[in-house]
Amino acid sequence: METKKVLPDYFKWVMLFIAALVNGILLGYQSSSLAILMPQISEEMGWTPLQMSNVMSAQGLGTTFLILFAGMLLDKFSTKWLIAISTIICGAMIFARGYAQDFTMYFASMIIFGLSAAIYQPALPRLNTLWFDKKDTYKTNGMMVALASVGSLLANTFTVQITNALGGWRQQFIATGIVCFIVALLWIVIAKDRKPEDAALVVEKKEPAEKVEKPSLMQNIKAVCSTKIAWILIVSEFFSYGAQRCFVLYGATTLIKGWGIDRAAAGQIIALSNAGSIVGLVLIPIIGDFIGKRKPMVVGGWLIRGVFAIIAVMCKDPMIAAGCFFVSGMAAGAGIPGARTLLLEQGNVGGLRAGTAMGVLMLFGRLGEVVLSNLYGMFLSASGNYLLGGALSFIGFLVAAVMIMTVPDTGTKAKKVKA
Repeated sequence: METKKVLPDYFKWVMLFIAALVNGILLGYQSSSLAILMPQISEEMGWTPLQMSNVMSAQGLGTTFLILFAGMLLDKFSTKWLIAISTIICGAMIFARGYAQDFTMYFASMIIFGLSAAIYQPALPRLNTLWFDKKDTYKTNGMMVALASVGSLLANTFTVQITNALGGWRQQFIATGIVCFIVALLWIVIAKDRKPEDAALVVEKKEPAEKVEKPSLMQNIKAVCSTKIAWILIVSEFFSYGAQRCFVLYGATTLIKGWGIDRAAAGQIIALSNAGSIVGLVLIPIIGDFIGKRKPMVVGGWLIRGVFAIIAVMCKDPMIAAGCFFVSGMAAGAGIPGARTLLLEQGNVGGLRAGTAMGVLMLFGRLGEVVLSNLYGMFLSASGNYLLGGALSFIGFLVAAVMIMTVPDTGTKAKKVKA
């Protein structure tokens, strides 16, 4: 069997890099480049503001709709092939944007992309549990997300130049789709599979052995959601992910419309948040794994993120704001992989139910994005005060930090606490 082959220790790091590359292209580069090109696309296609909004929200809608079920499937079927299929479909939908001639075709490509993305997003942290044990889980989750930040940074910096060099936005999407196909082929050729029962991340089981040999979909979902600790971590993701997306939304709006900074300068300031997050996502989880602690890093990360996020939009000084965006982004490197790592290392989860756990966690994160982003829009419409976005994000980060404080640490040097 494939899972019984003896592989060199470095092989798991090769797989991590290729999987992270998928994240960098699909979650990082394509999402950020789409946001940059959307005004031009909308104008050329003759869309109304409502149609443009529908297209931009279609991807997230598709992902939210399917992500829980997709996560559950990952615990029953091949992670390797589900990632491959997801990457190919996502690449095909990006490719199709280059040939879309009307709103219906473009909207359909975005919905299908979102549905397919619902598979690879929980699959990546699920993959980590198959090949990495507790001493590496935090940093590998951070590295996965770091490549998405690299993709976003590249998109924010070079999308206009790449689009112009290729001859337009249609050619840019076609080229990105082809890159996705190449990465998918690389993954199919190199990646190996592993069963959940053979996962490297082994945690202390909290249930009889006969219940974990071949658990059903419903057994998995019940086990994941069976403890108060799990629900605290899941709900914390609602607030932290919602605050993250709200921060992205109001940050640019505040600098451009609130302060009157031109778009180019605002983009450079916000890009520092991407740069900071790349440093934080790699460095801070490495430190956390080295000292064997997760919770202090995660709590501190969300508190610092919240404080510097609100200072960034209140200071009205571009230089101070730039520094705050960088520090805030770096602090996010501690928080973003935090809740998922703590949840994956719970006794009823581990490598056996990682897909289901990530499906639940990410579903609540996207619900938080919907709720907090709409609250921001309502507050802004009612008051016209752009600082409310900073306050709302700060509250979200603060609530997430307080919730994380209440759960036991799961690091290699953390004290053992009965669940």
